[in-house]
Amino acid sequence: MRSLILFVLITLAFSLDERQCPQFWDNYAIGRNPTREEFISGLKSLVSQAKISYSQTSERWSGIMKNVCPPNLPPYADSSSFVSWAFWTAFGKGEDVVNGAKWKRGNCSYRRKEYTVPVDECKAGDTIHFTGHFAIYAGDNHYINFGSNGPVSYLELESDATRVPDYCIRQPLNWHPEERIEDNSKNTPGKYEVTCLATNIREGPSTTFKAVGTTKKGDIVTVSEFQDGFAQIGTNQWVSFSNSCFKVQADDDASLTKIDESASPSIYWVTADILRCHVSASKSSKVTGQLPQFTRISVGISSGKWIQVTSSLCKDSYVSKDYLTSVDPTVNNGPVKSIVQGTRQDTEPRPVSPSIRAEEVVYYRQGDPRWGKKVWTAYNDKSQNYGNSACGPTSMAMVVATMADKSVTPVTMGDAALKYKCRSRNDGTVWKFFCLVAKDYNLECTETKDTKAVVAALKEGKLVVAAMGRGKKEHGYWTTNGHFITLIDADDTYIYAHDPATTARVRDTIKHFDEERGGYFIFSK
Repeated sequence: MRSLILFVLITLAFSLDERQCPQFWDNYAIGRNPTREEFISGLKSLVSQAKISYSQTSERWSGIMKNVCPPNLPPYADSSSFVSWAFWTAFGKGEDVVNGAKWKRGNCSYRRKEYTVPVDECKAGDTIHFTGHFAIYAGDNHYINFGSNGPVSYLELESDATRVPDYCIRQPLNWHPEERIEDNSKNTPGKYEVTCLATNIREGPSTTFKAVGTTKKGDIVTVSEFQDGFAQIGTNQWVSFSNSCFKVQADDDASLTKIDESASPSIYWVTADILRCHVSASKSSKVTGQLPQFTRISVGISSGKWIQVTSSLCKDSYVSKDYLTSVDPTVNNGPVKSIVQGTRQDTEPRPVSPSIRAEEVVYYRQGDPRWGKKVWTAYNDKSQNYGNSACGPTSMAMVVATMADKSVTPVTMGDAALKYKCRSRNDGTVWKFFCLVAKDYNLECTETKDTKAVVAALKEGKLVVAAMGRGKKEHGYWTTNGHFITLIDADDTYIYAHDPATTARVRDTIKHFDEERGGYFIFSK
């Protein structure tokens, strides 16, 4: 009898159906709750679809209150209510373990004390918390996000230096058990690349052992033994091993050969604007640094199209030979000549934009680690820095670095704003700064509020700094209060932009720009 009861309970667990929107979820999990991977697959299908209007009033719960099922999206939401709605569609007939409010309202940190896990242990389907913001971790260092007027997005954790994750919450939802069982019996000892966000290093092959460190995405580890789903990577150092998080690296090292210096030059120069360095001879390996254009480097060993370099900027790293030359490009007879003084120092990664001009225009993010935490203040307020208040200098730096001097960075413009006494006490940058500093670089500057004139200027190849607000809305697409962005292109429907705060926003309609703009500064040579 006991065996029969156990069989029934197991059967019910595997077929539990708490879905509020079965018609949608049947595309991923027929007749039952989804697995974590199935849940993320469903949410990813909603990315870049219809816009959601951002709201922090009670209407943000409209997705649940009006029984909106995907592929339709809630008309209004904020980050917490979007996360709640997503879980409600798949688990809404069960207990509200996310908010503890019967799926009507609440806060996604309801279970924080009980189920918090560190970011390096996030699983797909966990809620991930940033300061003042919630999203859903999607695995493989990405998350499903909604946070301002616009579509749902699928973002990489490092894509926005101003948004750093604090922790994850492993909501006690009734996930369908994962059907894939990891079989490590066919894995062999050797070198592996870590491809997931991070994993704990423990003193033994079990989660009961003390964590003594973490691996990070891009790390190369040497596995000596496999045991009970764990891999030994050092003395008393074990990691939970899965084939989805560790990639064999033997093929990279096997092809490494010492360069014959009698046949090949040992000194090269960088021809790309910015050349990324990698920890191994693979584009997917961890980025260790970057080399500006015309950097002189010495080489060590070669691996196909990859070459090991020795440089203070990228020590013992690999770069692609495709962006190197053995002839000094800084002399007159070299194959590459500097057209504009200095070198581009774009922030990486760059925005993925539909505009063909996106690659031509320098991109800087105000939160870039090179200057994001650098204090920028005229009033001895050390809490003011480039990351939280220098959208103005960063936007102007993109204009000047593209049109006049590639060596200009946000710090260059921040210093200029201080010189011209255009650093405000609270709001950031005084508007008169843009036309004042433009004169220093022989750029024409025209201030206007005419969006049609801006569209025409962008079509002519000019660049524009826009002061954005929220218009008559509670929350604008680009900002809640005020924000400067660089406009790079336009067509008959959209205006395209480089947003110094994030790579996630790249365009909006001309109509919305006209509704939310404060003013514009048009620049030409």
